[in-house]
Amino acid sequence: MLLVSIALVAGAPMGSHAGDNMMDQMVRKFCLQAVSKEVADSGKPAPVGMEPFTCDCVVQQMKLKQTIDSAKVICKAKTTEKFGV
Repeated sequence: MLLVSIALVAGAPMGSHAGDNMMDQMVRKFCLQAVSKEVADSGKPAPVGMEPFTCDCVVQQMKLKQTIDSAKVICKAKTTEKFGV
């Protein structure tokens, strides 16, 4: 079972969405990098839409003032439920 780990570091924004501020863009960028790496390391293809779903979840949880650790737990559970990974 693939459990998505999310490592966040500061850096240049990428892949912005409407309404994203710079912090949202940074969170999404590094989340996508971390999820993509974990998927690649698993040797299994990711279900279509899993990476953006996971990272959108993390951004939303951070906007709700969750800690990064709480956001990771919440979003791992939601991703596992939705995609069965």
